[in-house]
Amino acid sequence: MARGGARHCGARCGLATKPFEDRLDALNEDSDVEELAPILKGGLAEERKGRERLRELAAPSEDKATLDGYYASADKTIDVAEQLQEAAEDGDESKADNIADSNDANNDEGERLGKQYGFKVCAS
Repeated sequence: MARGGARHCGARCGLATKPFEDRLDALNEDSDVEELAPILKGGLAEERKGRERLRELAAPSEDKATLDGYYASADKTIDVAEQLQEAAEDGDESKADNIADSNDANNDEGERLGKQYGFKVCAS
């Protein structure tokens, strides 16, 4: 589970979170779910900082709806990742898998909105 569940959760890789993404990539399917918790904790902290910096940027009014949708999706992904981190800390692989799977549609929507707006790294 380890790597796939966290990856599947929808982490939108950016420069600040790249080291955490690399650590997730280093895990394999036989890794213990507990190994995810510290990686997620660090990645979430950076993701929150990056999201706040991004929101501070002025955007054209015609893009407001797209960006509002993207931010809502990103916020939900962060919430789901926090739940995933808690499940990983508890060593509950089944719960972690279910949490990760629960974000599929939201993750797809966030990626779609990111691409629609023109994000290159975030939507790749």
